Amino acid sequence: WSFWIFSELALVVLGDDAMLPGFMTLLALPFYFLAEMGIRKLVAFVADIVVCSDDADEMDANYISRFQLFLIFSFRVLLFCGTVFYLIDVWGFHFDLGERVVGTAFESMFALIMAYVSWVFISRFFERKIAEKRKDDEHSYEGDRFSTLLQLVKTFLFATIFIVTILIVLAALGVNIGSLIAGASVFGIAIGFGSQTLVKDIISGIFFLMDDAFRVGDYIETAGAKGTVEAISVRSIKLRHHRGFLYTIPFGAMEVVRNNTRDWAIMKLQYLVPFDTNVKEVKKIIKQINKSIRADEEFNEMLLDDIKCQGVMAMEEYGMRMRLKFMTRPGSQFTIRKHVLAMLRE
Repeated sequence: WSFWIFSELALVVLGDDAMLPGFMTLLALPFYFLAEMGIRKLVAFVADIVVCSDDADEMDANYISRFQLFLIFSFRVLLFCGTVFYLIDVWGFHFDLGERVVGTAFESMFALIMAYVSWVFISRFFERKIAEKRKDDEHSYEGDRFSTLLQLVKTFLFATIFIVTILIVLAALGVNIGSLIAGASVFGIAIGFGSQTLVKDIISGIFFLMDDAFRVGDYIETAGAKGTVEAISVRSIKLRHHRGFLYTIPFGAMEVVRNNTRDWAIMKLQYLVPFDTNVKEVKKIIKQINKSIRADEEFNEMLLDDIKCQGVMAMEEYGMRMRLKFMTRPGSQFTIRKHVLAMLRE
């Protein structure tokens, strides 16, 4: 009613010239309420995303409520100010500074909220994929390899969203981002020349992980070091030596990787016997050793094939060198070797 009374008074005082501004003034109120309702819907949508996140049970409900009230209040203030400045402009008065401030603030807040919503969606998508992979895979280190790759992609997307959002806010503030982009390009080229090793490490790590060359828990040898893979980061790998010390090796320094714990392992043992030894009797002894070890349930699970005698390998000065071999699960060959040597001696 106040808007209508104001419009009628304006028509009486100003005449026909006030008809269009008066009509626009009458329309301002319903548009204000429609926009305010849309803002509340948008804020509720953002708040629902926060509530539906994986750690929502641990989040303080009061914090979410305050966050929602803050957004609603901020947008209402901006919407009210924008409506007032619009009506002032409609009636022939201009307040450029106020209009620019309100428009800049509205664009900046909208860009920040959209960036936040986009990042939450992307982050939850990657977390869900990682969880599904680990659930479907029996081995957690396979999930770790997959999660490391996704972590690289997440980092890249986060950097992209962050930079784009900053550029949008700066453009809303009136900053000429063209010069910034040009300067960033020159700076990026300089950084690129100085960070070739870092880029090499990251790219090499991606391809090593894609090739499934190693996983957390594998015992590998590479770049002059050997040990158990304890952690895989964006640019390096950590190996724990069996004596306790820790290697940190950049992916770019790894040319060849020897994985000692993948699928299966073969152990070959050599031993000397006198020249007059009956080779057939030796083979029978090896079969008895194989039978005894197979009788033990724990050792039988480690063995993937029978312990076999490979006969005479060479004739040496003090006797005949013979050899036997067996196949085990990765890492179990040393346990079986210890028992085979003890029984062979007996």
